[in-house]
Amino acid sequence: MKNCCEKCGKELGFFERSLKINNSRINIQYDALCSECHRTIKEGISQIDEMYQRVMGNLKENYHATNMAAVDIDTLIFLAVEALLVVEPNYFSDKTSLNQTIINRTDRIINKQNDMAKIVYKVLLYGFFDNLENNGLDKSKNFVSYMMQNTLYMEQLSMNCSEEVPRTYVNAFFSRKGFIMERIEKKTLLYVMIKDETVIDYEMRQTEDYYLIDFKNLFYTGDPEKNVQCYVNGVENAKTITKTIDNFNTKTTKKEERRIRDTLNIINEKVVRDLKSLKPDEAIDTIHLDCVLLCIAKNIRKDPEGRKSPIQAPDGLAVELLWKKYTANLALMGIDSKEKAAEYIAKNCLYADGFHVKYGKKDPETGWAFFATKGYIVAFDQSKRLFFMYTDDYPNDLYFPCNEMMYNGRQYLQLPMEDEVPNDDELDGILFFSRDVKLIMGISHYFERNNMFYQMENFIEVEEAVYGDPEQLMEVKRVSDHLFRDFGYMPFCLYDEWYVIQKELRQDDILLNRLIPEKSGLRKRYATGDVIYAPKILDAFKNGAKELQANLEIAGESIAKGLLWCYFKASLIDTLSKEWVRIGGDILAAGDDLVTAFFKYSSLKTIEPEKTYYIGLFIYYLMDKNILPDTDFLDNYERAVQTFLECKREVDRTLAEQPAEPITREINTEPETPRPQAAPADAAPEPEFKPLNWDDDKRGE
Repeated sequence: MKNCCEKCGKELGFFERSLKINNSRINIQYDALCSECHRTIKEGISQIDEMYQRVMGNLKENYHATNMAAVDIDTLIFLAVEALLVVEPNYFSDKTSLNQTIINRTDRIINKQNDMAKIVYKVLLYGFFDNLENNGLDKSKNFVSYMMQNTLYMEQLSMNCSEEVPRTYVNAFFSRKGFIMERIEKKTLLYVMIKDETVIDYEMRQTEDYYLIDFKNLFYTGDPEKNVQCYVNGVENAKTITKTIDNFNTKTTKKEERRIRDTLNIINEKVVRDLKSLKPDEAIDTIHLDCVLLCIAKNIRKDPEGRKSPIQAPDGLAVELLWKKYTANLALMGIDSKEKAAEYIAKNCLYADGFHVKYGKKDPETGWAFFATKGYIVAFDQSKRLFFMYTDDYPNDLYFPCNEMMYNGRQYLQLPMEDEVPNDDELDGILFFSRDVKLIMGISHYFERNNMFYQMENFIEVEEAVYGDPEQLMEVKRVSDHLFRDFGYMPFCLYDEWYVIQKELRQDDILLNRLIPEKSGLRKRYATGDVIYAPKILDAFKNGAKELQANLEIAGESIAKGLLWCYFKASLIDTLSKEWVRIGGDILAAGDDLVTAFFKYSSLKTIEPEKTYYIGLFIYYLMDKNILPDTDFLDNYERAVQTFLECKREVDRTLAEQPAEPITREINTEPETPRPQAAPADAAPEPEFKPLNWDDDKRGE
């Protein structure tokens, strides 16, 4: 019996040795091969191994994959095609060892995409059998059919992938995970990577010579500013490409929906377990939304799929999970839509990542945190420690006090805690710091905003207690009156002085920031902008608040400042309106309006109406008479001055035409006794009364 080569059929000589190959990984087995076929197949198998090693290297270096069995089949196909085009670009030629090993073509017709699919199948069979089996593609027929339906290979396309010319000819491979372009004239490869969740956005336009397919959100790996454009001859070729892209998008959308659904179910199981542990005696539907959000944030951040979605994103997993599983909890807060749920998270919560955090004696670590109005999570990346705090009370002191401090040469944000650190040399509480100043400032502002509500509640309680105790109220009056005795009434009648005082007080204290309305619609200055009294008054105010805090035993200087401010501001209108009556008289009658009032004011002869001091006193008088709103001096100033100017011009014109009898009514302009105490030695000098500068171009910004 003749002994022939199982591959080529060549008769083996009597003395010629028959060679065997048995590779179970790719189902290649020959018991009798001639030396030439044996060498060819060995080379082909070696190329398959080379392609496998290239795929593995890409997965580890560029995809950071650790569990190869979990890599999806489309990614493996894309990387295997890339490896094939690098290792053996002429794979379709029957003269190559790879083609002879895998294809064994018997007809003359070459189908490059079909050949590509058969070789890719062997590469994946060689090293990724579990991935094939998990997707039901472990049989060659099934895999080739899948790849032919879910990828596209087209030759002689024109694309904008050249740096030298606007368009160049390529052979292109399209897949859901990326495009590979083989430049025909240079035989070089260019890549376009597509992320898992990307829905390809394209537009097809027809010109006289070709169809342009413009991929708006796909960019070349080597040029991230350049989006992919494909120029196709013939409507059928253009439709083939767009149909393939539409199939990609449909599959991506369905896969993403399935991924989100599975991820939400996994996360929700853990959230429910945490909620039952935190609130064992309370129905989940009645638990406060903040508690639910804390558990959601914790488990989203721990889940490898969940952490891909930003927690505060309007279309993120947190909002999706709330809307699917916790509508009852949302309803308790009056939230009846996903948009309102996203708005609640954006306004009332803060997620922060990438900062350094330190607690106790251990070295700082990187960490992440999620803050809500009723609790917070602070997680340490390296040690895996996690602080979870929650309270049913609101307002609360979870973030109070919020201290910015220097420690070991670094600026920290300190969040005190009730637990004491064993080492007295270590700072109490959690310390946050980062090179990203905006990140730390964002955390600080969030703490301050929540502390404002806590401080406001404490302030209201203290204010009610003080006003209910005559002795304590007398102490507040004493400190407030001291400001008048030291500085007189002048500073509070000057726009620029009063503007700076209020602005600095708002910036200096979180509670005052709430109590003093922001003056965003006002001028920053009215006359020259120069201030003399403001710095001294600010210092005196702070010292007075400290004195008040000590004498009334108030917990917190901020509350003492708020108490002093509210009393002082309320006394301004009463005190300064009485001062006007003493100087200028109670000149208004029932039914007088603003214009009538300033006609009377402008006609006075016992004072100089143009002087800012008298105008200031008269404004307080008008506020007391409810002719001007009793909100704030600054709010009324510009309207009052404009009205005064118009009335003064009319009075002056009338007097010029018909000279009026001078007013002889005597008005006592001397100060009341007891006379105000002399200003301290370091107080600012008393300026002379000067008329307003009515020149429009010098009256402020």
